[in-house]
Amino acid sequence: MNTSLHSAWLEINLNHLKRNFSLIRAAVPPYVSITTPVKSNAYGHGLIKVAQALIEAGADRLAISNIAEGVSLRQAGIQHPLLCLYPILKEEASHAIHHQIQITTGGTAYDRLVIEKLAQEAKQVGSTAQIHLMIDSGIGRYGVDGWNKAEILELVHLLHGHKTLKLVGIGMQFANAEDSDPNHSLQQLQQFKDRLTDIEQAGYPLPHDIHAANSASVLHFSEAHFTVVRPGLMNYGYQPSANLEDLQGLKPILAVKARVLRVRSFPKSHTIGYGMKEGIKQDTTVAFVPFGYEYGFCRALCKKGYVLIQGQKALIIGSVSMNSIAVDVSRFEEIGPEEEVIIIGRQGKEEISLHHWADWLGTNVNEIMVRFSSLLPRIYLQ
Repeated sequence: MNTSLHSAWLEINLNHLKRNFSLIRAAVPPYVSITTPVKSNAYGHGLIKVAQALIEAGADRLAISNIAEGVSLRQAGIQHPLLCLYPILKEEASHAIHHQIQITTGGTAYDRLVIEKLAQEAKQVGSTAQIHLMIDSGIGRYGVDGWNKAEILELVHLLHGHKTLKLVGIGMQFANAEDSDPNHSLQQLQQFKDRLTDIEQAGYPLPHDIHAANSASVLHFSEAHFTVVRPGLMNYGYQPSANLEDLQGLKPILAVKARVLRVRSFPKSHTIGYGMKEGIKQDTTVAFVPFGYEYGFCRALCKKGYVLIQGQKALIIGSVSMNSIAVDVSRFEEIGPEEEVIIIGRQGKEEISLHHWADWLGTNVNEIMVRFSSLLPRIYLQ
């Protein structure tokens, strides 16, 4: 990509991505397959390129959040197995069948309507809908209630009763596997195991794909590995928890960069940007960087966040606008337009990580990853 056309961009290191995957692969037994989430535009990094790199690295299946992502992958020529982690609408059933996307289901009345629609669509084209039954053992989201043995068995019976439906997996999601207190996770896991036992005792064979483990539980609950794991965050280079043991060697794959657009000097008490908020305390040299909230830079980072220029921290001042931020560069001896600005990443001995942003904004790394706009070009480093 020609960066001369862009004053701000993302860099995604696909070599780091592949290496992170290999570390995950080494952390689970060889008989356990890996379903790798590329949902939400591959956590903001770019769906197609990341999916292709993960397939090259050895991912057994890719996980998406909606049918549209699956269609995009198929249209890009990717024929790898796909699992949609979230429930679908009836109108999406034909697309799921046509593009051979595995579907998750729960126990609501609408889930049952979707199941019937999938069966009909599969019958029309002489295909089979592949279904994963999700058991909610304590997360409070999608899935059939884990305590409701009777309903789970009824759903298993329903899925076995259609020639055009195949129960290929049973899964669950941990609510807080990142927590240093494992009690809730262990309770969830036990309830899930109990329901698996109930299914077997009722005379139904368990499908091959039994899955529960996200990134944190891959590391800290080996009993949750079953036959499939679904680690997401670690692929992108970040540890799942600050409270628990890390997977050593992970490297962030994302850097966010821009270039200085203009530099101006302002006298003491002058306000910077919209709103005429508090004036500056002293004469100040300001670099304007074309990276505002249009691209995902949060207004709350004013006076709280910083960027890196010439390997040094430069504080955000004034108000963050749609298209730019203002940075105090008074202590820099020489700076001008075109100077590289690091918004996320390393420069010299300094680094700004997604954890910095998450701390500044009181959120988690996942939210920061997906906030950078699709308007920003992605440059892929091999």
